[in-house]
Amino acid sequence: MWRTALLLTIGLLLGVQAVQAQDGGQFCVQTFEDRNANGIRDPGEPPFTRGITADLADANGVIVASKLLDDSPTATSGFICFQYLTNGNYTVTVRSAEHEATTATSETRAITPTSIEVFEYGAQRLVIAPEVIAPSQTQSEVDARILFQRIFFAGLGAGIVIFAMVVSGAIIGYVFFWRKLARTPQAITDTGTYPVTGTGTHPQVPIPDDDSQWRKPE
Repeated sequence: MWRTALLLTIGLLLGVQAVQAQDGGQFCVQTFEDRNANGIRDPGEPPFTRGITADLADANGVIVASKLLDDSPTATSGFICFQYLTNGNYTVTVRSAEHEATTATSETRAITPTSIEVFEYGAQRLVIAPEVIAPSQTQSEVDARILFQRIFFAGLGAGIVIFAMVVSGAIIGYVFFWRKLARTPQAITDTGTYPVTGTGTHPQVPIPDDDSQWRKPE
């Protein structure tokens, strides 16, 4: 009885007429928010309407279709349906980055042209940890931090300027000192050696016995 009611409900949701069942079978995923995490769709548990994807694979494991719950025409009821399926075994796999599954995430069913298979997928919403925001600073703390930064960068700049001046002065002083040193004449401390030249020969001057020739006449 419940299976007949479920099939009729799905048929109404999809707008499928009884005669269209001949065009192929259907494999549907019914999503629900498993609030008590018991893996069973209990009365009052609402369907999901977004954030879920279903992939349909054939008997060879090849994915033949994928659908988003967001784009499903029956998203308000939490259904994702694959229609017009030929005979064979199909596997539906459900995945979501926004939910944590509390039931199986895949199911394999045999589909016939007249069958409507439903796989119930339950999950809970992932709880995102709130962003931790650092406490705001007081105005005095902000002013102190700005003052410290100014002093630091001012001192760093002054140090760079002083260093540049010292290096420049050293270079300039070295250049001028070197030029002055190069221009200063060097004192000659070594007389060296010179050749002895001949003085020739000269007649000997006679030396008198007394100094009469040097006396003043009386």
